[in-house]
Amino acid sequence: MESDKIIKLLILLLIISCQAFAQYQTDVLGNGFEQQKILMPDDYEGKVVITLVRKQQQQKKAVLYIHGFCDYFFQEELAKEYLANGFDFYAIDLRKYGRSLLDHQIPNNCKNIKEYFADIDTALAIIQQEGHDSIQINAHSTGGLIALAYAQAHGQKANNHLYKLVLNSPFVDMNQSPFNEKIAIPTVSFLGRFFPKIKVPDGVSTLYGESIAKQYHGEWEYNMKWKPLVAFDVNAGWLHAIYQAQKRIQKNYQIKQTILVCCSDHATYENVYSEKLQKGDAVLSVNDIQEICSKFKSHVKIKIIPGGLHDLALSEKSIRSLYFQSIFE
Repeated sequence: MESDKIIKLLILLLIISCQAFAQYQTDVLGNGFEQQKILMPDDYEGKVVITLVRKQQQQKKAVLYIHGFCDYFFQEELAKEYLANGFDFYAIDLRKYGRSLLDHQIPNNCKNIKEYFADIDTALAIIQQEGHDSIQINAHSTGGLIALAYAQAHGQKANNHLYKLVLNSPFVDMNQSPFNEKIAIPTVSFLGRFFPKIKVPDGVSTLYGESIAKQYHGEWEYNMKWKPLVAFDVNAGWLHAIYQAQKRIQKNYQIKQTILVCCSDHATYENVYSEKLQKGDAVLSVNDIQEICSKFKSHVKIKIIPGGLHDLALSEKSIRSLYFQSIFE
């Protein structure tokens, strides 16, 4: 369609203009990671930027990592594994997340999942421009939902260089009670279309954060301002965006790319901290993930990682090693 050509031309012009002044600088992670901030068109909150992080060895293949909700890229070991297996590594902090969050913005806010498509288009175009002819997306949780929505929306016009999706515990369904899933969430989602700023009671536990953060019971150090123990407040507009994306995916399972879905072997539901939180998914239902993802009408493989955390890359050493092995088998 003519509109598709116009959109691609605008993205190309945006990239060219951004590249004219955007230079890679040392990233907050150090250790050879670089970042560049890319100015995007303003949205309903004003100025928007995204941040592309990279670590390169001048390889032809590349991966683009997309983080989850209340998250950003800090999983250095994941990057190390990709580099060791012949991929240059890139990660994007989407608009209003992590490195890309601006003072005037509501953290992680969106009204439509399609807002992120321009972020992904821009990142993929830069990765191609930097000499990579084969690109994989590795996406976690809400990032997995965004990646699926992106691939589904593009259909047969999906980027020819993008050949595979690796989904780490993708957020393809709400992990809520039957009442919430059938009545409360659809109702709030409907309201969110017209009144996006309505606050949604979160009820989010700190236990998953405690299971991964080094200062509590985990082994990982990260920026608590970008990834706090208690997730950022969400509003009805955000819930509408997520719920509608999930509904679209569950109505149309057509995906062009090969898909590898990885998740834990069980969910864990605890009210107080327990060692069980170190051996299961404390955020989503693994049964929902397996049931929904098994229906994709493409080459899809589901790999169960026994004892894996919600973010499999942050699991205990031997468990995350199994996850890494699954990616490169």
